Amino acid sequence: MSIEIEVFKHHLDILEMKLSGDLDTYTSAGFAEKLSDLIELGADRIVLNFTKVTYVSSLGIGEIIQGWDRLRTAGGALKFACMSDGVYKVFKLVGLTTRFEIFSSLEDALRSF
Repeated sequence: MSIEIEVFKHHLDILEMKLSGDLDTYTSAGFAEKLSDLIELGADRIVLNFTKVTYVSSLGIGEIIQGWDRLRTAGGALKFACMSDGVYKVFKLVGLTTRFEIFSSLEDALRSF
């Protein structure tokens, strides 16, 4: 499987990482590297757009948590938008829907900053 990552800059220097595909054992390292690169370049407000994400594995969730912790420690924020019902259920199952800010639309996520 594969994952495509596109990065868009929005108002107030908020970055959107638009993900397409599966975030799994094979793609998690590439996702983590891209997120880490953005943070190292000074990004402190990032929205993960899950519109086209079909599957997230436990390894993918682990990488997301690490990025969220890193941004939060630095005074930033990682928020989530446009999750499918299936991906949302995985996040809920592992207790992340109460820990993360998850929005039904990209616009709502961007406005929340």
